[in-house]
Amino acid sequence: MTICYYFSAALQERISRETGVVVPEASEGSQRMPTLEKAFTTLQPAVVECQQELPFCQVTQFTAIQATVDNLAAAKRVHIVDLGIKSRSHWPIIMQVHAGRQECQLELLKITAGGPHKERIEEIGKMLSFFAETINEPFKFKLIVSEMRDLKKDFFELAEHEVLAVYSEMRLASLLASPDNLESLVGTIAKLKPCVMVMIEIEASTNTPNFLDRFDAALHLCAAVFNCHEDCMERKNSCRALLEGVFIWEGIQNIITTEGEERIHRQEKLEFWRAYWQDLASLK
Repeated sequence: MTICYYFSAALQERISRETGVVVPEASEGSQRMPTLEKAFTTLQPAVVECQQELPFCQVTQFTAIQATVDNLAAAKRVHIVDLGIKSRSHWPIIMQVHAGRQECQLELLKITAGGPHKERIEEIGKMLSFFAETINEPFKFKLIVSEMRDLKKDFFELAEHEVLAVYSEMRLASLLASPDNLESLVGTIAKLKPCVMVMIEIEASTNTPNFLDRFDAALHLCAAVFNCHEDCMERKNSCRALLEGVFIWEGIQNIITTEGEERIHRQEKLEFWRAYWQDLASLK
C-alpha cells in the first residue's frame, strides 16, 4: 500500500538523521517532491480538479460559501479578505449569489487577497474581474503581497460602510510552529472586526510534541484520506497521484522526520481552536 510506503520512507529518513547513517535513494521515484507552497503555485489547475473530485472538499467549500453569504446578505458594500488565496474556484459562486440579490442591491463587492506570490494573485484577480464584468457586478480586487505573519490592519484599506468577512483556508495551522506569528495574525484579524470569519483546517492531533502520539494521529488521518481517494478516484488518476505524491507525502515526511520550528505541518482538534478564539474574545 502507498500509505505504508510513505510512512516507512519517512521513518527511515528519521532514523538516518538520528543515527547519522546515510541511506541512498532507492529510485528516481523516491526523490523529494516539490514543497507544498510551490505545489500550490505551479500545480494549481490539478489542485482545483482534485477539489472537484473529492466530496469533503466540496462539503467544506459549500459550508464556507453558505456561511459567508448568510452573514453578508443585508450588506450593500461587501469586503472579503482571503488570507493566503490559493484558487478562485469558490469566489465566482459567491459573486453570482450577490449579483442576483433582489431585496438588497449590491453597490460593491471587494475582495482583498493576500499571499507571497504576486503573479499568481494577479492572475486570480484578473480572472475574477473578468467574471464580474460578465455578470455586470460592481467589483474591486486588491492584492497584498506579504507573508501572513507580516500582515497589518493598514494593508487592507478598509472603507466606511463596508461589511467585512475573513476567509482562511489551511492557513492558521501553518503558524502553529510559531505561536508569536499566529498571535500576531489573529490580533490583526481581530482589529479588522469582521462580521464573520470562515476558517477551514484539518482536524487532527499532529501538533503534540510526543512522537508516538503524533505518529498515531498522522497515520489515522492519512488512512482516512487514502480511503476516501480509493472510493472517489481511480488509482491511475493524475490528480490522485498529485495529492498523494506531493501534498500528503510532504506532510507525512515533515510530521515524522522533523522537530521544533522545522516541523511546520501541524494540525489541532476543533476544541483547541474553539478555546483559542474564546480566549482571544475574552481579552477584548
